[in-house]
Amino acid sequence: MSPTPLVDQTPDLPDPELHRALGELRPQDRELITLWAWEDLRPTEIAAVLGITANAVNAVNAVNIRLHRARGRLAELLAESESGKSSRPAGQERVKERRTP
Repeated sequence: MSPTPLVDQTPDLPDPELHRALGELRPQDRELITLWAWEDLRPTEIAAVLGITANAVNAVNAVNIRLHRARGRLAELLAESESGKSSRPAGQERVKERRTP
């Protein structure tokens, strides 16, 4: 028997910049985006997956707010990539600014 040829297991990414930006998001934001975009879950379903157990209206509102912010951070990363700015974890500069008096 001849050895099996090595095959590149790396998938061709349709949008490498998107995948790079997703990789730079905080894990919580990346999870929200993937549940929403790849798994096609609605906010009520995302709340259930994440274990947000407040009443239904509050849980959906919490997911909608977090998802809105995560999409904004992703958009920031993609915009930085297009403009050639150095990459940084999205949202962290804003948090640091709020914490300093």
